[in-house]
Amino acid sequence: MRRTWRDRLGAAGDQRPDLYCLHQEPRPYEVDCSLGVNPLGMSPRVAARLREPLSGLDLAPYPRGEGPLAEALSSAWDGLFRPEQVLLGCGSMGVLLSLLRVLARPGASLLGLSPQFPDFPFQARFSGMEARSLPLFFPEYALEPERLLREVAPGDSAVYLDRPHNPTGQVLPLGDVARLAERCGDCGASLLVDEAYGEFLPEAESALNLDHPAVTVVRSFSKGWGLAGLRVGYGVVRDPQLREVLGWSTPPFEVSALGTELACEALKERDFPARSRAAVAFLKREVLKVLGGVPGLRTAATDPEVPLLLGVAEDPGEDLYETFLRRGIRTESGRAYPGLGARAVRLRVPREGDLARFRELWEEPDPSPSPE
Repeated sequence: MRRTWRDRLGAAGDQRPDLYCLHQEPRPYEVDCSLGVNPLGMSPRVAARLREPLSGLDLAPYPRGEGPLAEALSSAWDGLFRPEQVLLGCGSMGVLLSLLRVLARPGASLLGLSPQFPDFPFQARFSGMEARSLPLFFPEYALEPERLLREVAPGDSAVYLDRPHNPTGQVLPLGDVARLAERCGDCGASLLVDEAYGEFLPEAESALNLDHPAVTVVRSFSKGWGLAGLRVGYGVVRDPQLREVLGWSTPPFEVSALGTELACEALKERDFPARSRAAVAFLKREVLKVLGGVPGLRTAATDPEVPLLLGVAEDPGEDLYETFLRRGIRTESGRAYPGLGARAVRLRVPREGDLARFRELWEEPDPSPSPE
């Protein structure tokens, strides 16, 4: 009898999650608070570059490797890391997948949180790693560094920390990340700090400031630089042995010549992330005011400058995604996050032009649920 791919994959074939990035909402909505894009939109410098002829950019040859963008990143961070420590990828997720190729050995284990960005733990399990998670608790879902430090154990291959935390928007203090790095080093584990939303932190708060061999920091141009469609990410790998292995195990040409050109252009607009943080702080303050007046809705602990927040219904039986959608607001359902479920939604703050309508939609009478 012909074996199916599910048969060939074994237990891994039963692990497919409800990945929110794959969710297409066919029903109408007015305000989009779903995927994590910059509410200010694209970097204006990149937008201006796209309006010019891309003179000198020849797409016939293969890209020139990591050098130009790695050097631009090192320079933008004032030499905080060396260009040879940079690993490029197709978004931050591409960098994480390159890391998995090295880390997902037989018997390898990953420690994370629940909830957190679900795609990487899923990919780790699908690659054969054992993945366990430290639960966070309703209603605050507060990050508790002491619990996390105690959970790291000898034999762990890697600890995955999304910082800022997705879905709540919390930020574990840098001092606690440094302690976690020491603990990982003592246990022989890699600490993977996913700073996909890192541009919404001041540069002094980034884990890139930790020069520790256990630490690998992964970042993206998708969020703070407003370039999600460009698909450019990078990691800074402090462990020289890990970087050497990644050098020959990572597929070549992960970032296109156009991606390199426009990412380098974005880095010249040094004040754009700070402007984005200021805009997000205003938008988030206003959104929290609105949601604070919604009966039966709780919001988890969160940082004021990070565009994400987590809303949770007090009623465990409520489908909060449907509640928001009936009002014309698209979010991301908590079904995608292990440890949450349908009573929760992740929101990204709306674009500035949508804020007034966001308020109005909550001031209008509650629409009746759609008939089944």
